Amino acid sequence: MKKIVSLNASLKELGCPVKIQQVGKSLYLRGTLPPKLDSSRAEPFQQRIALGVHANPAGLKKAKSEALKIAGYLALGDFSWEPYYTPKEKTETVNEWC
Repeated sequence: MKKIVSLNASLKELGCPVKIQQVGKSLYLRGTLPPKLDSSRAEPFQQRIALGVHANPAGLKKAKSEALKIAGYLALGDFSWEPYYTPKEKTETVNEWC
């Protein structure tokens, strides 16, 4: 989609380390982010954030806004996964339960 390429170019000009990606009909953000709360990794790595919006003009506007917001949090060292990700609860197997 030409609009995504254009938006990513403008984000890059602003020094934003987060990019917009389209997967199917949905939009995601991609960037080097700190590990999720339940991750075994210690260092930041390339990850996606599902925005839950469609690849349409309103979705692109939301994606750009979120990309800039996340870039600000990253720059300040204040990024949190809380608004974007809920860790899965660990389920016990029958053996663990017994």
